[in-house]
Amino acid sequence: MGRYQMRRGWRTYGLLFVCLVSAVAYYGNVSAKTQEAEVVASITEKLEQNSIAVTDATVRMSVTLPKLSGTKELAEQNEAWAAALQISPDPAAERENGVFVYQNTAVFAAQELQYRLVGVPNSGKLNAYLVVTVKGKRNHLQDIVEKQQNVIKLLQRQALIPQISTCIAGIYNDTLSVDQQEERIFSLFRSLQASEIERLKDETVVSISGYTRLWDQAILSHNQKMNLQVAAHRDVEQKLTRFTVGTPIITAEY
Repeated sequence: MGRYQMRRGWRTYGLLFVCLVSAVAYYGNVSAKTQEAEVVASITEKLEQNSIAVTDATVRMSVTLPKLSGTKELAEQNEAWAAALQISPDPAAERENGVFVYQNTAVFAAQELQYRLVGVPNSGKLNAYLVVTVKGKRNHLQDIVEKQQNVIKLLQRQALIPQISTCIAGIYNDTLSVDQQEERIFSLFRSLQASEIERLKDETVVSISGYTRLWDQAILSHNQKMNLQVAAHRDVEQKLTRFTVGTPIITAEY
Protein backbone atom coordinates (compact mmCIF):
# COMPACT_ATOMS: atom_id res chain seq x y z
CA MET A 1 0.00 0.00 0.00
CA GLY A 2 1.46 3.38 -1.00
CA ARG A 3 2.06 6.35 1.28
CA TYR A 4 -0.72 8.45 -0.25
CA GLN A 5 -3.30 5.71 0.27
CA MET A 6 -2.27 5.12 3.87
CA ARG A 7 -2.26 8.78 4.86
CA ARG A 8 -5.57 9.40 3.11
CA GLY A 9 -7.07 6.50 5.06
CA TRP A 10 -5.82 7.76 8.43
CA ARG A 11 -7.01 11.28 7.63
CA THR A 12 -10.47 9.96 6.75
CA TYR A 13 -10.59 8.04 10.03
CA GLY A 14 -9.92 11.25 11.94
CA LEU A 15 -12.54 13.21 10.02
CA LEU A 16 -15.13 10.53 10.67
CA PHE A 17 -14.38 10.73 14.37
CA VAL A 18 -14.88 14.50 14.39
CA CYS A 19 -17.94 14.78 12.15
CA LEU A 20 -19.89 11.62 12.89
CA VAL A 21 -19.68 11.81 16.65
CA SER A 22 -22.92 9.94 17.20
CA ALA A 23 -21.79 6.87 15.28
CA VAL A 24 -18.87 5.81 17.48
CA ALA A 25 -19.00 3.86 20.74
CA TYR A 26 -17.34 6.20 23.24
CA TYR A 27 -16.45 5.62 26.87
CA GLY A 28 -15.47 7.89 29.72
CA ASN A 29 -16.64 10.71 31.95
CA VAL A 30 -15.51 14.27 31.23
CA SER A 31 -16.86 15.60 34.53
CA ALA A 32 -13.40 15.19 36.07
CA LYS A 33 -12.06 18.52 34.86
CA THR A 34 -8.50 17.88 35.97
CA GLN A 35 -8.05 14.78 33.80
CA GLU A 36 -7.76 16.69 30.53
CA ALA A 37 -4.93 18.77 31.98
CA GLU A 38 -3.28 15.58 33.24
CA VAL A 39 -3.50 13.94 29.80
CA VAL A 40 -1.85 16.92 28.09
CA ALA A 41 0.84 17.18 30.78
CA SER A 42 1.55 13.43 30.77
CA ILE A 43 1.91 13.16 26.99
CA THR A 44 4.08 16.28 26.85
CA GLU A 45 6.35 14.95 29.60
CA LYS A 46 6.77 11.53 27.96
CA LEU A 47 7.52 13.03 24.54
CA GLU A 48 10.17 15.33 25.95
CA GLN A 49 11.71 12.49 27.95
CA ASN A 50 12.20 10.79 24.56
CA SER A 51 14.05 13.86 23.15
CA ILE A 52 10.99 14.92 21.13
CA ALA A 53 10.44 18.68 21.38
CA VAL A 54 6.72 19.45 21.71
CA THR A 55 5.66 22.26 19.37
CA ASP A 56 1.84 22.39 19.26
CA ALA A 57 -1.29 21.10 20.97
CA THR A 58 -4.84 20.78 19.62
CA VAL A 59 -7.93 19.80 21.61
CA ARG A 60 -11.35 19.15 20.06
CA MET A 61 -14.75 18.91 21.73
CA SER A 62 -17.54 17.33 19.67
CA VAL A 63 -21.23 17.15 20.54
CA THR A 64 -24.41 15.96 18.87
CA LEU A 65 -27.08 18.66 19.01
CA PRO A 66 -30.85 18.11 19.01
CA LYS A 67 -32.31 17.48 15.54
CA LEU A 68 -33.20 20.73 13.73
CA SER A 69 -36.25 21.54 11.59
CA GLY A 70 -34.22 22.97 8.71
CA THR A 71 -31.66 25.50 7.50
CA LYS A 72 -33.35 28.46 9.22
CA GLU A 73 -32.97 26.84 12.61
CA LEU A 74 -29.37 25.86 11.73
CA ALA A 75 -28.65 29.54 10.98
CA GLU A 76 -30.12 30.47 14.38
CA GLN A 77 -27.91 27.89 16.07
CA ASN A 78 -24.92 29.34 14.22
CA GLU A 79 -25.63 32.79 15.67
CA ALA A 80 -26.23 31.42 19.17
CA TRP A 81 -23.12 29.25 19.40
CA ALA A 82 -20.85 31.89 17.88
CA ALA A 83 -22.11 34.40 20.48
CA ALA A 84 -21.63 31.90 23.32
CA LEU A 85 -18.06 31.21 22.16
CA GLN A 86 -17.37 34.93 21.57
CA ILE A 87 -16.57 34.37 17.91
CA SER A 88 -18.00 36.31 14.98
CA PRO A 89 -20.60 34.09 13.28
CA ASP A 90 -20.01 32.68 9.83
CA PRO A 91 -22.37 34.80 7.69
CA ALA A 92 -23.41 31.99 5.34
CA ALA A 93 -23.29 28.20 5.32
CA GLU A 94 -21.16 26.36 2.79
CA ARG A 95 -22.31 23.15 1.11
CA GLU A 96 -19.84 20.27 1.36
CA ASN A 97 -21.08 17.09 -0.32
CA GLY A 98 -24.69 17.93 0.53
CA VAL A 99 -23.85 18.91 4.11
CA PHE A 100 -24.35 22.45 5.49
CA VAL A 101 -21.33 23.86 7.33
CA TYR A 102 -20.83 27.04 9.34
CA GLN A 103 -17.34 27.72 10.68
CA ASN A 104 -15.17 30.54 11.90
CA THR A 105 -11.99 31.13 13.90
CA ALA A 106 -10.86 33.69 16.47
CA VAL A 107 -7.59 34.22 18.32
CA PHE A 108 -7.66 34.75 22.08
CA ALA A 109 -4.24 35.77 23.41
CA ALA A 110 -2.11 32.80 22.33
CA GLN A 111 -4.91 30.32 21.52
CA GLU A 112 -6.81 29.82 18.28
CA LEU A 113 -10.46 28.93 18.84
CA GLN A 114 -12.56 27.52 15.99
CA TYR A 115 -16.14 26.34 15.85
CA ARG A 116 -17.64 24.16 13.13
CA LEU A 117 -21.42 23.65 13.03
CA VAL A 118 -22.56 20.88 10.68
CA GLY A 119 -26.09 20.14 9.47
CA VAL A 120 -26.67 16.79 7.77
CA PRO A 121 -30.00 16.41 5.90
CA ASN A 122 -32.04 13.48 7.19
CA SER A 123 -35.71 12.80 6.34
CA GLY A 124 -36.59 16.46 5.83
CA LYS A 125 -34.75 17.63 8.95
CA LEU A 126 -31.13 18.18 9.91
CA ASN A 127 -28.90 16.17 12.19
CA ALA A 128 -26.66 18.77 13.80
CA TYR A 129 -23.13 18.50 15.19
CA LEU A 130 -20.85 21.06 16.82
CA VAL A 131 -17.07 20.78 16.94
CA VAL A 132 -15.02 23.30 18.93
CA THR A 133 -11.24 23.28 18.49
CA VAL A 134 -8.57 25.01 20.58
CA LYS A 135 -5.00 25.22 19.24
CA GLY A 136 -1.78 26.70 20.58
CA LYS A 137 1.97 26.42 21.00
CA ARG A 138 3.99 24.49 23.57
CA ASN A 139 4.59 27.47 25.84
CA HIS A 140 0.84 28.07 26.18
CA LEU A 141 -0.33 24.56 27.11
CA GLN A 142 -1.93 25.71 30.36
CA ASP A 143 -3.88 28.43 28.53
CA ILE A 144 -5.12 25.84 26.02
CA VAL A 145 -6.34 23.55 28.81
CA GLU A 146 -8.08 26.45 30.59
CA LYS A 147 -9.86 27.49 27.38
CA GLN A 148 -10.86 23.85 26.81
CA GLN A 149 -12.32 23.59 30.30
CA ASN A 150 -14.30 26.79 29.77
CA VAL A 151 -15.80 25.33 26.59
CA ILE A 152 -16.63 22.08 28.41
CA LYS A 153 -18.47 24.07 31.11
CA LEU A 154 -20.38 25.98 28.43
CA LEU A 155 -21.47 22.73 26.74
CA GLN A 156 -22.40 21.09 30.03
CA ARG A 157 -24.64 24.03 30.94
CA GLN A 158 -26.63 23.07 27.83
CA ALA A 159 -26.77 19.44 29.04
CA LEU A 160 -24.27 18.45 26.32
CA ILE A 161 -21.47 16.00 27.14
CA PRO A 162 -18.58 16.48 24.71
CA GLN A 163 -16.42 13.81 23.20
CA ILE A 164 -12.86 15.06 23.56
CA SER A 165 -9.79 14.43 21.44
CA THR A 166 -6.28 15.71 22.07
CA CYS A 167 -3.41 15.93 19.58
CA ILE A 168 0.11 16.92 20.57
CA ALA A 169 2.80 17.40 17.93
CA GLY A 170 6.56 17.42 18.31
CA ILE A 171 9.81 17.02 16.41
CA TYR A 172 12.88 14.86 16.83
CA ASN A 173 15.88 16.72 15.46
CA ASP A 174 17.11 13.97 13.14
CA THR A 175 15.72 11.72 10.41
CA LEU A 176 14.77 8.33 11.85
CA SER A 177 14.29 5.14 9.88
CA VAL A 178 10.96 3.33 10.15
CA ASP A 179 12.51 0.86 12.61
CA GLN A 180 13.85 3.73 14.72
CA GLN A 181 10.46 5.44 14.62
CA GLU A 182 8.86 2.25 15.92
CA GLU A 183 11.41 2.09 18.75
CA ARG A 184 10.54 5.64 19.82
CA ILE A 185 6.83 4.92 19.63
CA PHE A 186 7.15 1.75 21.70
CA SER A 187 9.20 3.69 24.25
CA LEU A 188 6.28 6.14 24.52
CA PHE A 189 3.84 3.23 24.82
CA ARG A 190 5.85 1.74 27.68
CA SER A 191 6.06 5.06 29.53
CA LEU A 192 2.29 5.55 29.08
CA GLN A 193 1.58 1.94 30.16
CA ALA A 194 -0.13 1.27 26.82
CA SER A 195 -0.62 -1.95 24.86
CA GLU A 196 -0.63 -2.09 21.06
CA ILE A 197 -3.88 -2.78 19.18
CA GLU A 198 -3.04 -2.03 15.54
CA ARG A 199 -0.16 -0.79 13.40
CA LEU A 200 0.23 0.81 9.98
CA LYS A 201 3.45 1.82 8.22
CA ASP A 202 5.05 2.60 4.89
CA GLU A 203 8.46 3.91 3.75
CA THR A 204 8.46 7.06 5.92
CA VAL A 205 5.41 6.88 8.22
CA VAL A 206 4.53 4.68 11.20
CA SER A 207 1.23 4.78 13.11
CA ILE A 208 0.54 2.60 16.16
CA SER A 209 -2.72 2.62 18.12
CA GLY A 210 -3.34 1.17 21.54
CA TYR A 211 -4.96 1.42 24.94
CA THR A 212 -3.80 2.79 28.29
CA ARG A 213 -5.56 2.81 31.64
CA LEU A 214 -4.02 6.18 32.54
CA TRP A 215 -7.12 8.02 31.29
CA ASP A 216 -10.77 7.08 30.93
CA GLN A 217 -12.04 8.11 27.51
CA ALA A 218 -11.78 5.55 24.70
CA ILE A 219 -13.41 4.48 21.47
CA LEU A 220 -14.27 0.95 20.41
CA SER A 221 -12.21 -0.41 17.52
CA HIS A 222 -12.77 -4.02 16.38
CA ASN A 223 -14.40 -4.76 19.75
CA GLN A 224 -11.39 -3.41 21.65
CA LYS A 225 -11.10 -0.18 23.61
CA MET A 226 -8.60 2.25 22.05
CA ASN A 227 -7.50 5.61 23.43
CA LEU A 228 -3.99 6.28 22.16
CA GLN A 229 -2.45 6.73 18.71
CA VAL A 230 1.15 7.70 18.01
CA ALA A 231 2.40 8.49 14.51
CA ALA A 232 5.87 9.35 13.23
CA HIS A 233 6.76 10.83 9.85
CA ARG A 234 10.28 11.25 8.52
CA ASP A 235 10.68 14.73 6.98
CA VAL A 236 13.69 14.36 4.69
CA GLU A 237 13.60 17.97 3.45
CA GLN A 238 13.73 19.44 6.95
CA LYS A 239 16.08 16.67 8.19
CA LEU A 240 13.89 15.79 11.17
CA THR A 241 11.15 13.38 12.25
CA ARG A 242 7.68 14.59 13.20
CA PHE A 243 5.72 12.86 15.95
CA THR A 244 2.01 13.24 16.73
CA VAL A 245 0.20 11.75 19.72
CA GLY A 246 -3.59 11.62 19.75
CA THR A 247 -6.20 10.56 22.27
CA PRO A 248 -8.27 8.59 21.63
CA ILE A 249 -7.00 8.87 18.03
CA ILE A 250 -5.21 11.50 15.96
CA THR A 251 -7.75 13.94 14.52
CA ALA A 252 -5.25 16.29 12.86
CA GLU A 253 -3.20 15.86 9.70
CA TYR A 254 0.38 14.71 10.20
